[in-house]
This record gives sequence, C-alpha cells and structure tokens, in this order.
Amino acid sequence: MDKAQFEIRFRLNKEFDKNGQDNAMFYISSNTGENLQPLHKVASGGEQSRVILALKTIFFTS
Repeated sequence: MDKAQFEIRFRLNKEFDKNGQDNAMFYISSNTGENLQPLHKVASGGEQSRVILALKTIFFTS
C-alpha cells in the first residue's frame, strides 16, 4: 500500500452525547488517482486490518 493515501476528518456534533461531541471518519484511497472514500465503505476486511495494524504500529511503538 505504498501509493495509498489516508486521511482522518473530524466533525463536531451540535449536541454532546455519551460518546462526546467529535466524530472522526477515516478516508482512504488505495490506488493512484482514486478519490478518498470512507474506509468502511470501500475497504475489505483484510484492507481494514492492514490499516488498523499500520495505525497501531505508528502510534504504539517507541
């Protein structure tokens, strides 16, 4: 996935609920020239697992 693009978009809800007030959506483009799209709509289970593993590697390694 060396050509992939990844973006996190935040949205503020009008009302505060048990989950807080912010929403975060993951967007991905796996292929060159493809528009960013919501991860949950375009990625297979395997692709989602690779993205989560990559995020864990970035955030939880020292």
